[in-house]
Amino acid sequence: MEFMKRMKEEEDYIEKYKQIYEGIFAFAFMWAFGATLKEDKIAFNGTVRSTCKVKIPEGGMCFDYRFDLTTISFVPWAENVQKYNAEEAEDLFNNIVVPTAETVRQKYLLNLHKATLKGVMYIGIAGTGKTTIIKNYIGDLNPEQTINASINMNSYTDSKTL
Repeated sequence: MEFMKRMKEEEDYIEKYKQIYEGIFAFAFMWAFGATLKEDKIAFNGTVRSTCKVKIPEGGMCFDYRFDLTTISFVPWAENVQKYNAEEAEDLFNNIVVPTAETVRQKYLLNLHKATLKGVMYIGIAGTGKTTIIKNYIGDLNPEQTINASINMNSYTDSKTL
């Protein structure tokens, strides 16, 4: 957060701090309360856009943007998607994850939880890629600092099975 220290040297730093806190709050609010919505997502999007003092760009949903501290604005997740190079892929075909705005978004949110040492419950209907995203995320972590194990479960798994 070196840029926050440098920002104190500017004349209008108090106003910028207010915008940063507003943007962080709006980002946290939309993910904490709106991420699991289904039918009401459009109405929630309108509420967030109308109440947030930091402008969220038009087009798409509020969830298509992340708050960037350095520019003090909401930017599209798509800006952070790296180009996929099929020739560099070393994994088996069924383990390949092509970077998209959704995978960038999920990794960012997982990193936020990891950085604050907070747990996360990953939920969603079957076939949404939860397992693939988590396995890809864990695969990118430093193996010297990370230990993991997989337990395969489904709707028939009960406590006795575990």
